[in-house]
Amino acid sequence: MRLVAEHVAGLGHQRVGEVTLPDLQAPHTAARHAALVDVFGSDLVTAEATLSGVESGEQAARALLADPVHRPTAILAHSDLLAVGVMQAAESLGLRVPEDLSVTGFDGVDLPWWPTPLTTVAQPGSDKGARAARLVRDGLAGEPGRDVVLQAHLVVGATTAPPAV
Repeated sequence: MRLVAEHVAGLGHQRVGEVTLPDLQAPHTAARHAALVDVFGSDLVTAEATLSGVESGEQAARALLADPVHRPTAILAHSDLLAVGVMQAAESLGLRVPEDLSVTGFDGVDLPWWPTPLTTVAQPGSDKGARAARLVRDGLAGEPGRDVVLQAHLVVGATTAPPAV
């Protein structure tokens, strides 16, 4: 999340919201949130999604976008599907992405049914699966567990731009 946060901050966004995965106390959700707080501080506005899906993202985004006076200029979603929901909410409110609202996701999943290339953090999905399988195999063979760190990378799509003046 730090990658998209730094990208959005570099574009000049200061009023930033986030749509989190359900359960802000879960380790991966808390870590994503902490990365955003590190970049944007206590001004970050948070809405927690009830599920990790498009509809939940849309519902959470509506809460963030409800007040036109204090509306964020960017929303960083904790998953790509949540980000699609954020874009649907923006569109239904007459906001253009990225002209009026920048939107980012996280995962780097293929969204062939969505017309706009998403700015996101891409995880190495196939490598992640292969490493997980190897760890399970090793565990079944009696080997001790170990942490594995995989590198994600920023993919700049067409959903982020400097904030409108």
